[in-house]
Amino acid sequence: MNGLFRKNPPKPKYATTWNTDTLREYLANRPKIALLEPEELERKTIILLALCSGRRVSELTNLNRDDILETESMISIPINYRNKNRSKGAPHMIHLAQAEEETLCPVKHINAYLNLTKETKCEKLFINRKTGSPLSSATLARWIKEQLSAAGISSNFSAHSIRGAVATKATFKGMSVDSLMKQLNWRSKRTVERFYLRPEALQESILL
Repeated sequence: MNGLFRKNPPKPKYATTWNTDTLREYLANRPKIALLEPEELERKTIILLALCSGRRVSELTNLNRDDILETESMISIPINYRNKNRSKGAPHMIHLAQAEEETLCPVKHINAYLNLTKETKCEKLFINRKTGSPLSSATLARWIKEQLSAAGISSNFSAHSIRGAVATKATFKGMSVDSLMKQLNWRSKRTVERFYLRPEALQESILL
């Protein structure tokens, strides 16, 4: 089996990535929070959280609203969800700071979404507003992919591609792979470098 693995090692799903600036510009040009329809608010909140945290869709799906900790300028959300990269230990945290531009501020969007869904009895952060039940990972992934397409990003990219795009942008701006692994909850440096980082593709997209 090991011999077969060496002969046919897993390959990255994507040979390139997309520039997070493309999505950022699209979101920045969306209406301010007060002008968003409820459906637009929930979907924009989800993709802003994905973009600003770089977390897996499965982790975002399992966030609990009662666990949210807020200070004057920041929101922190513990990730109690267990997966292959974290089977024990204290919860990892998502830390989100307020942004100057309202249309790009994850904190303000989360607060607006919490206010929109304040009557729910569901513990999960993201819920079906009609039934009150938790949204599935498949629903979040579909909504993220729809917004990537609306921003002009190739429909070949899935919702999960946002992690690679965020990782590539972060390293391009100087973040070390070790810091990136800690922030995005990866165990293997080799996996990160091989499957997620596409620095040459990002540089190409910026310079052309």
